[in-house]
Amino acid sequence: MKPIAIHFGTGALGRGLVVPYLHESGFDVITVDTDRALALQLKKNQGYDISLTDTGETRHIPVNDVLHPDDDMLQHWLNKASLITTSVRKENLHHVARLLRAVSPKTVICCENIEQSGAFFASLLEQEGIVAEGWHLPDCMVDRICASLWPASLLIETESWGTVCVQAQEGALIPEKFEITENIDFRFQEKRILVNTYADGISFLGAAAGLEYLYEAAESASIDADIADYMAVLKDYLKQECGYDPDYLNRMAKKHRNRLSNPKIKREIGSVARSFLEKIRPTERFIYPLIVLQNKGVNIDRAIPFLNKLINSWASLQRDDAHSRQQALEIIDNKEIVEKLGT
Repeated sequence: MKPIAIHFGTGALGRGLVVPYLHESGFDVITVDTDRALALQLKKNQGYDISLTDTGETRHIPVNDVLHPDDDMLQHWLNKASLITTSVRKENLHHVARLLRAVSPKTVICCENIEQSGAFFASLLEQEGIVAEGWHLPDCMVDRICASLWPASLLIETESWGTVCVQAQEGALIPEKFEITENIDFRFQEKRILVNTYADGISFLGAAAGLEYLYEAAESASIDADIADYMAVLKDYLKQECGYDPDYLNRMAKKHRNRLSNPKIKREIGSVARSFLEKIRPTERFIYPLIVLQNKGVNIDRAIPFLNKLINSWASLQRDDAHSRQQALEIIDNKEIVEKLGT
């Protein structure tokens, strides 16, 4: 008899990455979702298809049952399960914790791309009166481009590459297809810079250039040239802070650019080029690595031309570009960097 995994969340990431990896790891998978129409179709089809758009392959992913959080059988299966996984977004995890009040301790892996997810979920258990001791709650990082076509179709469009990376933790049940790491913090920093910061940066430039999709910005030679020196500085940060090999960083940067350039996954550029003023804060992705390097005496001048273009690109889309640029400089709140950027 196969072990049972309960997965909460059947959106793009859940069906595009987590559920397939659970299935490939030998689990019988039961999914849980609040969308009754989606659950009904998944149950009727006994699963769904995923399209690996970069290879042209289509796979059927079976699910053994599909439940709603209010279904009576859920508590039965939660107690029989060996593993619980989630992809419901951070703000919805408290709903999952509430359902575990009468469940015996086991491994819960929150595949939400939030740092210190284990400690966060432990705090939610405590809020529900559940003693977190005995539960195994390893931190997790996920990465795969996935797009759901629901309600038009159950099909998930995704790519052949993906990772569910989990912090090593004694006693935790970690599926074979999941990657185990001794330092999840370093993996988060790698992804944040080589994937998220790069995607954000090219998206703001692409939006200002009138591009519609993320892949158009990723395949643009001129945008890649604009961001190249900045990314080189951020790779220096990863090398110094995390000990990454430069050749590895260059290989992964190339891989991620190729992934983001996939024209068959049409992610609207506006879904990435957003929340600029949050992302430009001194504690966030665009600025924080530069401050760390600067404080160590490392010259960051190569990053400044891109930062200027980034700010100007965003400002050009606002009502008053001069005021918006000044607003961004004030939010950066680092005298040395602001002086390099000019007024």
